[in-house]
Amino acid sequence: MSEQATSGHAAHTKPADSQEGLRGSIHRPINITFMGAGSGFCPTLCRDVLLIPGADRGEFRLCDIDESRLSTMYQVISKLIRDCGREDGWTVRASTNRRELIPGTDYAVCCVEVSGTACVAWDNDIPLKYGIDQCIGDTVGPGGLFKGLRTVPVFLDILRDIRELAPGAIMLNYTNPMSMLVLAAGRAVPQVPVVGLCHSVQGTSHLLAKYAEVPYEQMEWECAGINHLAWFTKLRHKGRDLYTSVLYEKFAREVEEGIREAEAGRAPFDARDPTHGNHIEKTWQHEDLVRKDMCLHFGAFITESSGHLSEYLPYYRKNEAGRKLLRLGYNGGSRFYATNWPNWRRAADEQ
Repeated sequence: MSEQATSGHAAHTKPADSQEGLRGSIHRPINITFMGAGSGFCPTLCRDVLLIPGADRGEFRLCDIDESRLSTMYQVISKLIRDCGREDGWTVRASTNRRELIPGTDYAVCCVEVSGTACVAWDNDIPLKYGIDQCIGDTVGPGGLFKGLRTVPVFLDILRDIRELAPGAIMLNYTNPMSMLVLAAGRAVPQVPVVGLCHSVQGTSHLLAKYAEVPYEQMEWECAGINHLAWFTKLRHKGRDLYTSVLYEKFAREVEEGIREAEAGRAPFDARDPTHGNHIEKTWQHEDLVRKDMCLHFGAFITESSGHLSEYLPYYRKNEAGRKLLRLGYNGGSRFYATNWPNWRRAADEQ
């Protein structure tokens, strides 16, 4: 009896009881389709895939409505494949029409930004007009809702195409507002599995090693929780608990000093201030105070930036005592994304 060919995640994994070591032994080419391939996430994710042991064959499929960025990314990923020595097993193709790329997809990655940078200022400035100050404004609050209203319809259209053309594929979503998109997907297109991902776990683990002044490769850690609000429940170095031996005392001192710093007028957090908007001239010493304060209250450090966290727990933005812990940039600066995102996009396009 011949076996029926299958596609999707199940087609290139083996049952757990037939494996040794890591689950998911790869035994056929992987097809990965990127929606919004012009995103800065794309090269890093492709590199990570190429470095997976056993991922010897596959195809990156790049889709973006911006033809210029798509052309650039095609060249970047082609070079990346060559630099990783994977020309014999990996290919790349690109199209502005996602329906050309979706058939046969195993994994889809969503990095789309609906409207580009055109609406970022409105996401921040309209709420600010009515007294709601935001740092980033793309996951929760009115800014996150605005972004969700324009992004959810596009995301659901992509999922419906996947349901039709690549049943069995898994969607890995990197686009914010994360929780709104994943919730909408589960309700509207439940046939397509969707996983919400963020790079904050990896980034914060490195940051904690820096705070604790230990080599990252020697630090043991565990992280648990929901996307954008996970907790480092374990931090150890050579058997030593880094929270109790180092970080609690260090964070308490820095939070106390940060409050005094703010009370002395040396800690601006308004990115619209022309003397501080470029984040070069710093008049404050301590950073990441919102997360450090939360760690002291709850016993564990949180994955997301102090800027995001100050929006998830708006006590830090609406209360005078909480605002003393805000600083510029990702540390909680007012209107941080709206001020800087257009410049980031322009700089990326010029590279």
